[in-house]
Order: sequence, then structure tokens, then C-alpha cells
Amino acid sequence: MIPILLPIGALLTGIALLLLGMGLLNTLLALRGSAEGFSDQTLGLLGSAYFIGFILGTWLCPKLIRRMGHIRAFAFLAAATSTCVLLHVLIIDPVTWFILRVITGTALVGIYTVIESWLNTQAPPERRGRVFAVYMAINLGSLALAQQLLRIDSPLAFSLFAISAIFIILGLMPVAATRLTQPKISDTPSLSLKLLWRAAPIACAGALLSGLAMGGFWGLGLFTLVD
Repeated sequence: MIPILLPIGALLTGIALLLLGMGLLNTLLALRGSAEGFSDQTLGLLGSAYFIGFILGTWLCPKLIRRMGHIRAFAFLAAATSTCVLLHVLIIDPVTWFILRVITGTALVGIYTVIESWLNTQAPPERRGRVFAVYMAINLGSLALAQQLLRIDSPLAFSLFAISAIFIILGLMPVAATRLTQPKISDTPSLSLKLLWRAAPIACAGALLSGLAMGGFWGLGLFTLVD
């Protein structure tokens, strides 16, 4: 397994560092927003804005990746994300934060698309499940470890936002420096949601219900932390 993981180590390291920054930001915003007097409804809308960005990213980011290629798209999206992180602390305003969260969600789903499509082409078919299991362990482990960064300083300080932005930029470096061959980009037909529903209605319903449950779970977890 190690000989398979070593060549994709740059991709796994990059996403680990980036998610350290994102994991810190997601919790930090709830704490900072509460300290600034944002209502629970406002914090809930900010959480929803992040997932609105995910939906937008599924349409926008594939076009961006086709135009730029995987490495340049990753760099572009990581730069946009780190910029949004710093703007959160420079402009304390719910409407501005809502827009920034939409942009962040859009950028992150593009980053996931870059990394996961790259891993998919690099992993041998018979080991693909194991590779993605390691990837998910790194993904969730980084988000969990990021919570320990909250010990460094108060959410009211600038430093935690700066640390979040630094980790996101650090995540760009191994991906930009990798010698891995980028996946070939081919034209694919647009996905018809209606056709998808007809082909696999139970799977679509399961995905929808899972998304609702997980979105509620993550949001409830942040509200519990704030309270």
C-alpha cells in the first residue's frame, strides 16, 4: 500500500494542510459571529451559505478545471479561499460573510474535485477503495485536528484567521510542486438531474436525505459549541 501512497503523497499532504485551515475557519466563524452578536438565525444562514456554494461549485468548477488544468485551478481556488478567510476578519458584516461563505463553499468543492479526480486516475482500480479510505481518514482527521488550533488565541483576535489562511496557502505548495502527471481533461456531457433520478431514484433520495442530515448535524454541532 505504501508504494501506492508515496507517489500521491503531495496530493494528500496538500489537502491535509488545506483542511487544517478550513476546519479552523468553520468553527472560528461560529465563535466570532456569536461574539459579535450575530443571532442564531444569522449563524444558520451563514452555515447554509457554505453549502449553497457547494451546489454552485458543481456547475462552475468543472468548467474552470477544463480551462485551467488541475494544478492552476487548485492554485486559483486556494488563493480565493485564503482571501475570503482574511476578509472575514477585515469586514465584520453578516451580508458580507454570507457572500464570502458562498465563495468559500464554491472554491472548496472545486478543490475536492481536483484532488479526487486526480486520485481516481492515479490509483489502480483494484486499490482505489483503499486509497480513498486513506484520503477520507486524512480529510476527517485534519478537520478534527484543526479544532486544537483554537487553543492558540481568542476568536476575537486576528491571529487565528491568519493561521487559517496560512495553512490554506501551505496546502497549495505540495500540489503546485508535484511531478505527477495531471489527469487528461475530456469533454463530458452535462449531467441531467431528471435522467439521474429516473435511473436511480432510491440513490438520489438517499443522497438528498444524507445531505440534509449531515448539514443539520454539522450546523447543530457548531451551535452547541457556541452555546
